[in-house]
Amino acid sequence: MGVSDNVKAILSLANTNVNELAGYFNKNPQVMRNKLHLGSFSARDLALIAAFVGGELSIKLPNGQKILFQESDFPKPSKAKSLAE
Repeated sequence: MGVSDNVKAILSLANTNVNELAGYFNKNPQVMRNKLHLGSFSARDLALIAAFVGGELSIKLPNGQKILFQESDFPKPSKAKSLAE
């Protein structure tokens, strides 16, 4: 499953949709649909999507330790590179 499919599944499981996600990012829904079509999400975007649905973005190591990523962990990118500005 690709990134876009995972984002769509997350939105579905959270009982929300692309339009509401676009509103959270303060973007036009078409911008979000384009990102989904292209699968062009940054790690920062994914951390924000996780926060939007009340989840978290993390990497779980084989020993069970988790490293959590939050929006504040990433530098603010230019508007051309991310949805999250």
